[in-house]
Amino acid sequence: MTKYTDVLVLGGGIIARSTTYYVSNTGLSVTVVEKGELVSGTSSRLARKLMSYWGGDWKDYNRSS
Repeated sequence: MTKYTDVLVLGGGIIARSTTYYVSNTGLSVTVVEKGELVSGTSSRLARKLMSYWGGDWKDYNRSS
């Protein structure tokens, strides 16, 4: 288990996942803390609709470390 992270993201909604994605592309280490499933809250419902419109699946965007 990693004891150090550059950025700690609280929550696993679409804003948090987007933040995680873009911050991790800068080379910083990112840790996401979510009490439930990732992208399972209110904002994720919109994200799932948008991804289904574009032909994506939100599960494709989850990465475990």
